Amino acid sequence: MRFPLAITASMIALSISIPGISYAAVDTSTLPEHVWLKSYTESFNRMWYSAARDGQIFIKPNYWQSGLMGNWQQLELPKDLAGDVQEISSDDEYIVAIDSEQRIWTMKKGLKDDPSKFTWTKRWGPPFWLGSGMKMPEKYLDWDVSYLTPSEDKHHVDTAGNPQWIGTGVTSIYAVYDDQQRISLLDPWLPSDYSYEVCGPLRGKFKMTSLSTSGSGIMVMNKYGDIFSRIYDFDIAGSDWVFFRYSWEDQRGVKNPARQLPAPDWIHQPKINGTITDEITIHKVGIGAVYRTMRIEGQDELGNSGFWEKDINLMAATDWTFKVTGQPLKGKIIDNRPGDTTELTLGDNEDLDYFKNSGTLKARMAGINWTAELSGFNAFCSPADMTITLKDKSGNEEILPLILHSTDGMRQFKKERGITDKTWSQMGAIEVPQHVLDNLEDTPLTSKFLSMYLMKKRFTKIQLKLKTGQVRVERLGSGLNWVFKQ
Repeated sequence: MRFPLAITASMIALSISIPGISYAAVDTSTLPEHVWLKSYTESFNRMWYSAARDGQIFIKPNYWQSGLMGNWQQLELPKDLAGDVQEISSDDEYIVAIDSEQRIWTMKKGLKDDPSKFTWTKRWGPPFWLGSGMKMPEKYLDWDVSYLTPSEDKHHVDTAGNPQWIGTGVTSIYAVYDDQQRISLLDPWLPSDYSYEVCGPLRGKFKMTSLSTSGSGIMVMNKYGDIFSRIYDFDIAGSDWVFFRYSWEDQRGVKNPARQLPAPDWIHQPKINGTITDEITIHKVGIGAVYRTMRIEGQDELGNSGFWEKDINLMAATDWTFKVTGQPLKGKIIDNRPGDTTELTLGDNEDLDYFKNSGTLKARMAGINWTAELSGFNAFCSPADMTITLKDKSGNEEILPLILHSTDGMRQFKKERGITDKTWSQMGAIEVPQHVLDNLEDTPLTSKFLSMYLMKKRFTKIQLKLKTGQVRVERLGSGLNWVFKQ
């Protein structure tokens, strides 16, 4: 999520400035020569390697990307963090550290070549990243930080192929819960709660054992080596309606295009034909949030240790190439079975069915009675199927298939996760399939219904009001106010 540049200055002013390097002696015996893969204890950006040891953080120039040479050095940390670093992650200019109380600490300016410029903060949440702080979710399985920035990424390319500006940057922490199916989305501009999530692969059914993120790129893998990737954050999802224009209408060729919805979906990546571990990494390259390099630790056919690597856009198994590092394997070798084994690691998701058992007075006055079913509605996983059954007084019947799109919106106050007894507002659209619009002459009831409620348009923006056992679909001033119940 982004805010105007003037606001970020206030946030930075309340950061904790710490001299960059400690003068403590550094024991390099447990520190690697290079960091190729991200883990809880080691990470990298294009300027620095970072490593957590004995509650401290150490950095070393990332020679392969920065061209700078140097040795491992210990960072000077805020006193409440020093000696208590449990886990770290890095992306772009950030190093994020988690302490023993699960508190999130963020270091900024990590692309500077002078560590004395680094700043730390434990603030998180509204207003404007000035909140009292945030902790990681309980019982998380894996996590990573992501930062999409105008300085490094320049823009992102939406699903219509249009470049869209990033604002001041989008900061996200993604965490997989121990149920292996849910991904929490934490954003320091949003409330310090766990109400935002990313719908996992296969509508949240896919069970993940590994996750890595970078520049709003997400990579996940299951215990059998099946891999999915996605470009997704709060802004790309269509949730930042305050600052951006979004549209489900086709934005290709539009002079001043809105951001295309829906957001990019998960891509099922080709499997690796070889030995791999559960250590995975994705890192950003280039501009536009188009290219992302995936790495998976493993061994080649000769038993050499290293990692497999390819770009997310290359879709052949042969595109995976192996890089020998000679470093000991850190991850656990997994049962990388040949072929697609996603079906072996699927769980139940949160899809629910809702019904509307009677039409409206407006429709009955027009000689139409109708009922509706909302199938597979999931507040975290859009879209859902909406099926309208239309009948007239003569007994004629038509079935109208519609698609209900939805996306969460911006909140500045805490909310419990999911649908509760308190109303949860989302934005959305009702889509009329093109083949329905092309055959209205043959479906008079459908034609009349679409004229009454949806103006015979392909997409109609609506608002959703979600409550336990109920989904309300409404559009002010249109007579569209439908209540679906379980």
